[in-house]
Amino acid sequence: MLPSSLTTVGVSIRSYPSLTFKLTDNEISGTIKGKEAIAQSIQMMLSVPRNKYLIFDSNYGSDLTKIIGKSPDYAKILLKRYVTNCLKTDDRVSDITDWNIIVEKKKMTATFTVITSEGDVTASTEVSL
Repeated sequence: MLPSSLTTVGVSIRSYPSLTFKLTDNEISGTIKGKEAIAQSIQMMLSVPRNKYLIFDSNYGSDLTKIIGKSPDYAKILLKRYVTNCLKTDDRVSDITDWNIIVEKKKMTATFTVITSEGDVTASTEVSL
């Protein structure tokens, strides 16, 4: 939830379905709902570059590819910002906490907890530097 004093230009909050298809190894294998559906949605949103595929809304996806080539210290700041902006477009997500960011040579891995309407979800993402 964004503070009332903070305005975000050009970002709309969407309600995503909690009953959806389960995606495994590039195939559909039944349906999932609740916390499992939100966890899958989080991974999908983080893995899709924002504005790259016309099938997705302009607010769907992340800007993580913009981190490539940045210094590790600056990349950590951007990573938190981009992950937060990406996930907060889903109205089921209220906060992202417990950040753990590890930088190894040309790669940065972040693990974090996403506070959702269905419970806490541990998620992670990896970015090339």
